[in-house]
Amino acid sequence: MDLPKVDVLLRTNHPKSNGPLMWVSPLPASVVVVLQLGHGRGANTDPNWQRLVRNAIVFAGSKAS
Repeated sequence: MDLPKVDVLLRTNHPKSNGPLMWVSPLPASVVVVLQLGHGRGANTDPNWQRLVRNAIVFAGSKAS
């Protein structure tokens, strides 16, 4: 099986991370955005995190149509 191309949007050089934290995977009928950030209530209530999630939803929606 061929894996879809992944475009990394955000990465880290933290030693405990693989590197990519956010990526988009364009598929024939849709766009998949993956975020691997945010653990716990503090992250989910942070306005910056909320803006990132909202922007990812808008981005994916605009690419899918």
